Amino acid sequence: SMESAGGGYGGDADLEAEYDDTAWRRAYTTGMESNSYVVECQDLPSDLKGTLFRNGPARFERGHQKVMHPFDGDGMLTAVTFTGHRRAIIRSKFVQTEGYLEEMRANQLLFPGQFGNPQPIWKSGLRVKNVANTGV
Repeated sequence: SMESAGGGYGGDADLEAEYDDTAWRRAYTTGMESNSYVVECQDLPSDLKGTLFRNGPARFERGHQKVMHPFDGDGMLTAVTFTGHRRAIIRSKFVQTEGYLEEMRANQLLFPGQFGNPQPIWKSGLRVKNVANTGV
């Protein structure tokens, strides 16, 4: 165990006390289609300038269907631009892959999940969707 190895791990009781299932589930709620807004924050350094890009899964359902694993969610690109005036401009948009657009038009999931599927999808002959959620 980690405790016997000197890792300071206090056992399962400590894990249960720190785990918040509701917060975890909120992280996998489908984001807005696209978004742009400005945040004023006096705590930002006045000389902070540049843009941070992030890509990750953000669409976890279509119609009344949900993906079986968070990694199967469609990717959203988010840009946070720091203007240097204690202000950040936040913009986000789903990556418009061919599979994303097909499912948008059909308003349903058309591709099996790559991670939430009980068997390797490449063995079943099904098409694989590029979820575009892993890198910029």
